[in-house]
Formats: sequence, C-alpha cells, structure tokens
Amino acid sequence: MVADNLSPEQYQFQFQPREQEARQAYFAFLQRHGATAKQLNRREQLLNGFCVCLSGIDHGGHAYREAVDEWLKLVDKSKWPTCLSLVREFFPFWMQNVKEIAMLADQHDSFDLEQAQWASLQGDFASIWLQMEQACLTEEDQSCLESYRDALSVAYVDEKIVETRVKLAKLLLVRLKSTSNRIPRIYRKAVDATVPVFELKEMRWLFIEVVREFFYFWKQQ
Repeated sequence: MVADNLSPEQYQFQFQPREQEARQAYFAFLQRHGATAKQLNRREQLLNGFCVCLSGIDHGGHAYREAVDEWLKLVDKSKWPTCLSLVREFFPFWMQNVKEIAMLADQHDSFDLEQAQWASLQGDFASIWLQMEQACLTEEDQSCLESYRDALSVAYVDEKIVETRVKLAKLLLVRLKSTSNRIPRIYRKAVDATVPVFELKEMRWLFIEVVREFFYFWKQQ
C-alpha cells in the first residue's frame, strides 16, 4: 500500500527514471498549455501516488491498466473520476508516444486543465442498472444505440454479449442526456463519472472497452 503521508522528497526518491522523465514531460506540456500553479499542484499530488504503482512494471498498456486498478484500490471512490482523467492524460507521456502527445496538443478539447468532474451516480449497482433499463432515450440516442447493436450483431454470435454491451452503452447515454455537446471531453467526463458504479474490475474494463467502441456511433449522430 502507498502511504498517504510521504513527503514530495520521499516520493521523488521512489520514482524510476521512466516515471521521472514522463512526469517532467507531462508537467512541461501542461505549463505550455496554460496550467496554473494550483492546477499543476493538484495533479502532482495525485500523480505522486500513481507513479509509485508504476514503479518496476512492464512498459505497455496492459501493465499500465493493472497499475491503475491497484491505485484505485487506494483511492476514495469520490476521487476516481479525477484519477481516471489523470491517468488517461499521463499515458502517452509514460509510453513516450510522441505522435499521440502531438495529437493531444492539437486537440484543444482533449484535456481539461480545471478537471471539473460530473457528479458520480448515487445508489448501488442494482438500482442504477434498473434506472438505466427503465430510462427513455431520445429518438436520436435510440437510433445511435440501434446502430451500435447492429454492428455488434455482426461481430458477435452470442446475443447475451450483444445485449450486455448495448446496456452498458445505454447506461452512458442516460448520463449524457443532460448535455447536447457531442465533443470528446464531455464524453470522457461522463465515462469517468460512471466507472465507480462497477465494483468488479472486469466490469469496469468491459465498460471502458464498450464506450471506446460506442464513441464513434455517438459522435456521428
């Protein structure tokens, strides 16, 4: 477990060269894009703990995802949306993916310096799932969901797999009903605010897999 009372100097000592280089590049990037000292400090406090979880792991997406899961175990669920936003931003720097970092710089709505988050869903999973099943969608959103269902039916023979993925996509659509802005940043905020609903990490990552697929259907509407 990562201790919460480590000083910045103690955290610094634990960082491996890869994490230290990634941190420096990440914060330099944020500064160039106008991040204030307060915004940088808030991210640094979170990133210190996450970088300890990254220490010594394989350099790849699967290992990074496992480190995220380990870190979330140590963090209060109310902070999960902000944490998920942070690890998504930090990933290309940790991977030293210059192309993806350049794309991030070109997409002005791709990151949110203020990290303002949507309110997390209230209630247990069963009640939230029931609300989703009973919710009515707009004609536009229903059409979007049906297009996704059609694509899934081509990819999967098992109808249960299709229905589960469609319901997960609908859960996100219900969250997005309050906004008419179809931009990536809004979509990601809704995703991050919904992830804490899932107790099992397997369901969390299935949800994330689904929303990555579904984004292209949602954006085209």
